[in-house]
Amino acid sequence: MRIPIIIVMFTANLRHPNALIADYCTLMCDYAEKTRQSRLSSSITEIDNSVPAPESIFSSSEPVITADDTAEYRDPEIIKENPFIMPTIIISAIGLTAVAAVIVSSARRKIKPVSALMSVLFAVSALFLCVAGTAKGTIFTRTEGDPCDTICGFFDYIISGNYSSACDFLADYSDLGLDIDTDDTVSAKMISALRSSYDYELIGDCVTDGLSASQKTKVRYLDYSKMSSDLQFNTNECIRQMVDRLSKNEIYDSSGEYLDEFVSKAYEEAADITLSHSDDFYSYVVIDIDLIYRNNSWLINTNQELLTALSGGT
Repeated sequence: MRIPIIIVMFTANLRHPNALIADYCTLMCDYAEKTRQSRLSSSITEIDNSVPAPESIFSSSEPVITADDTAEYRDPEIIKENPFIMPTIIISAIGLTAVAAVIVSSARRKIKPVSALMSVLFAVSALFLCVAGTAKGTIFTRTEGDPCDTICGFFDYIISGNYSSACDFLADYSDLGLDIDTDDTVSAKMISALRSSYDYELIGDCVTDGLSASQKTKVRYLDYSKMSSDLQFNTNECIRQMVDRLSKNEIYDSSGEYLDEFVSKAYEEAADITLSHSDDFYSYVVIDIDLIYRNNSWLINTNQELLTALSGGT
């Protein structure tokens, strides 16, 4: 008789718990199947050894045992006795005992009867499912669709600016904060240049393992850190040129410091000059994008490399 097994795994501190559980269960299923085949081979060997040699078969008055006659011994699924009767009786007894305990405890007002009965119901149902599951054998979740379609759909929406639809392809984020708007002119130009820089390319084949998948993807983005030195240089040059052509009251305040309007204008001109050749500041990174199969679809598990690229390297 096969006995159901309950696997309990603590995954609070794991990065991809669902993928780990899927891999572990697949490993356990493979081990159980290998053990089953080993037992089946041993049983067949014992049956073969118990059958007389060909000479004794024809000389014996006993009926000849054919392949059809030994089929019931070779097929482990054909059994004379239902192996689930005893576990069902035991689980039923446990459930009735628990219900009786709930009734007694609720009468003494030690527990809440509704919550306790629900707990008993769920626990007994789980045990019944474990027993019933052995009748059906190992349950495998069949995946559908191509993980690459999810990656392409995500980046296509990112490039087109449809960020809400892009987040529908993510398993762990509902909003990436890419659709923010700002009143600052320079910041708005920087964000617009970043959005225009996005591009991607799938590299190699997608590796699928059970309910998880991985695809190498080359991502292009505007790297803010690359343009910082040029932006600083252009800002200083703009200030120097503006000082030469503007009057002092347009440059300094009463304490001799630069006016805020003056600095903002110089910075904006410097940003325009720097962004005029923004493709010089593009970066390319190859990211291993991990996916998980959930709710009948492939979803992306974001990692820090992907989030860094989408935010301009910051």
